[in-house]
Amino acid sequence: VWFLSEPEHQLAHRLGPVASRHTVTGAGVHAPGGYDPDGFRARHGIDRPFILYAGRREKDKGWGWLLDAFVTATRSGLDGVDLVTFGHGEVDPPPEIADRVRDLGFVSEKDRNDAFAAAAAYVQPSRMESFSRTIMEAWLAGTPGLAIEGIEGGGWHCRRSGGGALFADGADLARQLTDLRDHPGRAAEM
Repeated sequence: VWFLSEPEHQLAHRLGPVASRHTVTGAGVHAPGGYDPDGFRARHGIDRPFILYAGRREKDKGWGWLLDAFVTATRSGLDGVDLVTFGHGEVDPPPEIADRVRDLGFVSEKDRNDAFAAAAAYVQPSRMESFSRTIMEAWLAGTPGLAIEGIEGGGWHCRRSGGGALFADGADLARQLTDLRDHPGRAAEM
């Protein structure tokens, strides 16, 4: 049995007997040859800093929760930061933040890679991740990850590596993003 992360491995042992031959392998993530964040911004008319969510916009991936957290973040004073997303599923942002949520639909591989590099941070709202490949893609692009506090997949990677931060709710998301915006060296250090 191969596990993608130590939290996945621990979960398997909590659920019941595990095959005697098992190991944590991790997973390979393709490293692009380069990034063009400025080109991405120009191609999509994006002028403001943004957080990125890539993937399926559905309940089990935390999309609705992220939209609610972003509403709370804006009410908590988060200004000048938008949410850009691409992938499959309905976006349907609440009217309060509709002008701050930008859906790109499906994008090319180049745009996907460049989006990771252009983002101020990548946000992982899913409570069901055992590995979070998208956080790894963000890190390859030099972008910090933000994961939900208490989530073993993305949160474990962020805590272990220092390559990201955790947030518990929308107010906490606002604090993390404001800190990253006001202290660009922190994002680069991550």
